Amino acid sequence: MDQSPVAQSENAKARRDLPGELSALMDGQDALRSAQWYPAQSGDLLTVRWPASGALPAIEEMYEVVRDEWDELTLQLRSHTYPETFASSAGAFARECTPDDPFFGPWMEAGPHRLTIVRGGMVIHGG
Repeated sequence: MDQSPVAQSENAKARRDLPGELSALMDGQDALRSAQWYPAQSGDLLTVRWPASGALPAIEEMYEVVRDEWDELTLQLRSHTYPETFASSAGAFARECTPDDPFFGPWMEAGPHRLTIVRGGMVIHGG
């Protein structure tokens, strides 16, 4: 799959295909929640790889799953390869994270094909 569930849904919406729009989102959520390694655990590392686009070269962001002050799992940005002029764009998934389901946003928006998840030093999902 070369498109994220959100992109698939937007394509269906453009075709005025409401069942396809909803199906893309529900199938994406089901794929995440049925993965053998789901749910996220504290200490998991998530790398998101974005292809080059316009003025931006290919980008990588690395997040760690951590517990926040309310003891909920969330993403914390650890590193990125954004050029300095675009560095403020880094860490969007940490700012928009769904509490206790930190992989949901990246999975749905970036797509599983752009994600690598490492747990205990082992790749558990290689996109």
